[in-house]
Amino acid sequence: MKRRSLVVIVIMHSLLVTMASQVSPAQTPQRDDVVTITTNLVQIDAAVTDKKGKPVSDLGTQDFEVYEDGRPQKIRKKIASQRNG
Repeated sequence: MKRRSLVVIVIMHSLLVTMASQVSPAQTPQRDDVVTITTNLVQIDAAVTDKKGKPVSDLGTQDFEVYEDGRPQKIRKKIASQRNG
């Protein structure tokens, strides 16, 4: 009788060890890294051409409108003109 009880205990122990080793890592929650960035300056490049496809170079900030979420934004930096061609 003692021998039979010992065999049952060994089998139960083996089953528990096997079940514990099969826990998948997908069941453990993963921590996502979060990056928060705040910026006050956004650079926007624009190429302006006339009807013939030639670059227009004599433009200033008053010639452009920039919108964010439907609201006009102030252009605060000078526009650099670059001639291509």
